[in-house]
Amino acid sequence: MRPKWSSLASTRHVWRRRNAAYDPKNTIPTVKHGGGNIMLWGCFSAMGTGQLQRIKGTMDGAHVPSNLG
Repeated sequence: MRPKWSSLASTRHVWRRRNAAYDPKNTIPTVKHGGGNIMLWGCFSAMGTGQLQRIKGTMDGAHVPSNLG
């Protein structure tokens, strides 16, 4: 399985002529299906790296301290 890295900055621009917005040569194909996703948590500092941990379910601020140890 190849890792997929997501980013919030995924805007793409396409140059086109007027009234040609949906011409297939002016569109960027997208994939509407795929494999599963996992969330990972890790850390690093000048002293080294911490363990990489898999987070199951949803993680919010309340879960952070329990996952650091």
